[in-house]
Amino acid sequence: MPRKISAKLGMAALAVAGLGFTALAPASADTVPGQDSVPGSYTPGTSVVGVGSDTIQWVDDALSGDYNTFNAAQVTKTPYWANFDACLGNTTAGAPGLGDNPDGSGFPCGADHTGTKAGVKRDEGVVDAAAAGGALPSGSGDGRTLLRNPSDKLFMDVAYGRSSGPLNTTDLNAGEIALPFAVDKIVVVTHPGGPAPASLSGQQLLKIYNGTYTNWNQVGGQNAAIHPYLPKAGSSTLNAFESFLAALDGTTEAPGSDNDPTSHAAASQVWQGPGNAINDSNWNLGAANVEEHDPSVTIADQNAIEPFSYGRAQLANGASQTVRIEGGWSADRELYHVVRGAAITDAVTTPFLYGSDGGLLEGLFSSTGYVCTNATAQADIATAGFWPLQAGSSTGNCGVKNNNTVDTITQTSSHGVDEGAVTTTSGQFFAGALHITVASTDASTPTGTVQVVVADPSTPSGSPAASFHKTVALASDGTATVTLPATVAGHKTVDVAFLPTNFGANSSAGGHTALGSSYAEFPANIPVAAVATKVKATAKPLVLANATRHTSVTATVKAKTGTKKPTGKIVIKRGTKKVGVGTLVHGKVTIKVKGTSLKKGTNKLVVKYVATGGFKAPKTFPTIIITRTK
Repeated sequence: MPRKISAKLGMAALAVAGLGFTALAPASADTVPGQDSVPGSYTPGTSVVGVGSDTIQWVDDALSGDYNTFNAAQVTKTPYWANFDACLGNTTAGAPGLGDNPDGSGFPCGADHTGTKAGVKRDEGVVDAAAAGGALPSGSGDGRTLLRNPSDKLFMDVAYGRSSGPLNTTDLNAGEIALPFAVDKIVVVTHPGGPAPASLSGQQLLKIYNGTYTNWNQVGGQNAAIHPYLPKAGSSTLNAFESFLAALDGTTEAPGSDNDPTSHAAASQVWQGPGNAINDSNWNLGAANVEEHDPSVTIADQNAIEPFSYGRAQLANGASQTVRIEGGWSADRELYHVVRGAAITDAVTTPFLYGSDGGLLEGLFSSTGYVCTNATAQADIATAGFWPLQAGSSTGNCGVKNNNTVDTITQTSSHGVDEGAVTTTSGQFFAGALHITVASTDASTPTGTVQVVVADPSTPSGSPAASFHKTVALASDGTATVTLPATVAGHKTVDVAFLPTNFGANSSAGGHTALGSSYAEFPANIPVAAVATKVKATAKPLVLANATRHTSVTATVKAKTGTKKPTGKIVIKRGTKKVGVGTLVHGKVTIKVKGTSLKKGTNKLVVKYVATGGFKAPKTFPTIIITRTK
């Protein structure tokens, strides 16, 4: 099932507030052979040069650096590998978390959510002095475009493009090949101390981004406005996340189309709300599109939510947490090294052609190459917060060509090394309670918690706040039972998100140490619960002179919750004999008990309440002793 029309029902190893991360220390900006203690020599046009996605730049810094060390130790050496990062850090003094250089905290271009620090695009001269004056690619799409653009000054120098998304139709028609090497997860992040809950389901995310939910208390959080953000146009993370939202809303996009606001079809905009109502001024403090994987958004705005690469979230957190990864929903995606697979039209010559050049690129990126088979390379991928793709020759394995416009991994299987098993969450209402089950695709039983949110169904005009939300632990068999309060009744929508117990930074595979999270949404018709009551009774007189006399028994029934007056009848019994009956009026009734219905001596009367109208009688009833002397 391609990512264009699916969402992951499990797999994300997720972080909650207070969880520490292993500090993922990226290399210094760029990896250039012969500089900064990197072995080898660098020659433009000969060295293997990579540019493009900022999502992948940090792992490729590590991969290229370690490859150059490996290469230097070989008898027969190949050209060395250089990796040039997407952007410079913001040089404005006092920019939060930045300083003068990228620090690995997730500020790929130095931008922040206010738009006042837009970052600095790099000059192509850092790759080749002869190319000075051009703009170095700063994203997946830019990197792939350079490979097929002979007019770019770096066309002859760049060997591959880093891409966190699959090819588009233009790339494919130009003969480009995508070589997957790792699994990343698109997740959503929020402020660690903010009002958002720990988990969100897919439907909740859709309703946040289409404007239905505008307050965190509608999804189980605190009473605070939701500020949803998206990455800037051209981001592969944006494209994938929009595809997910469109699929949830019943919209399928043409494979290979970019899903940014400037290029995709109007039908794909359905999720943005009626008439594309979400815009810069009304949905996130005037900054609809922010720098991809920039944690300054959530640092500055505790009400924020934004889609994020799981690996980049690990990197952003480093030794201290700056973003909280939400449990519940996640979507797997492949990370690629994109190469030229055919001669480029209008190019005098096509450099770094996969399948030629003595197998140079195959030796790095194929299923038998360095990235897919070397133990150090596999560790580099895991340390960067990603999962190395499984080795093999079938589609979806490491280094196997992807000549299409969708990811080749499915969303219902594990494809990464040590990624863990897929979990599915399901639920239903019966026997007066919500019954939740979290199951795994392997033999293990999931452990952790589920967050349950119950709300009235959404309407075109919006959705009310959640009428109930609670987080409960799974039992040893992977189930949970949640009893709802009497105040929750009627036709409801139930969202359940699972958060696994064991996850974090100590795994050998990017922080994943347990079964993945998953989510479910289902309707429930919840009957009105009976309101508990209490009954009091008095009688006058308590002594009757003879059988011709009578006593008056006054019974009062009160509801334990609410202000509604109980309805029903009062039945007075002496043993099994009924000696008086009356109907409650405003919760009260007085009943005449004739002396003829009593025996001479002591009579024990039980005042029973027969409830109607959604009320429930107590387990015990008051008694009255009446004495008849003759």
